[in-house]
Formats: sequence, C-alpha cells, structure tokens
Amino acid sequence: MSVNYYDTLEIDREASFEQISQAFKRLSLKYNPAKNPTNQASNAVKFAEICEAWEVLSNPSHKGIFDKYGEWGLKNEFKNELGQMVGGYIFLGNSEEIYDKYFEDD
Repeated sequence: MSVNYYDTLEIDREASFEQISQAFKRLSLKYNPAKNPTNQASNAVKFAEICEAWEVLSNPSHKGIFDKYGEWGLKNEFKNELGQMVGGYIFLGNSEEIYDKYFEDD
C-alpha cells in the first residue's frame, strides 16, 4: 500500500507551506502520545506517520520528488530523466525530535 503524505496531513496536494505547517501542528498535538496518553499505541503509530509526512512535505527537495515520482521514487534511489540520482529518502523514526524542533520556535 502506497503512502500519501497529503492524506496523512489531511490536506490537498496544492496546499501551501503554511497549510502544511498548520496541519502538522494540529495533528501532531492531537496524536503525540506524550501529550495524549489515551490509545498510546495507536497514537504512536499515527504520530510517526504525521512526522514523516511533515519531514517530506516541508522539505522542497523531498516534496518535489514525492510529487513527481510518488513514495517509490522518494524512497528508492534512481536516475531521473536528466541522469541525476534522486530519491533514497529514509525516515529515521525520530518523531519526538521532529516535534521538538518544530515547536522550539513557538
């Protein structure tokens, strides 16, 4: 099953950076297992998905690859039509670090 980061953040493909950011903030506060201890196991999974979606869609390079080639193109290194190596993204599962970094400016 293919991942759709836009669906994960509950936004349209045409969403602006501000809309992506607002969606991440809203959903990460809702599902962060440290902030919402009910259903901790399922919240932890959803929180990781939200953080991965934010990490991809907030990075113009990752977002561009995802938009053009989908999840496969983002996660598998290959040569594009210009002969450039693209892809190879790996989510390291550092959700709390992503969350803390995002909210340190608030």
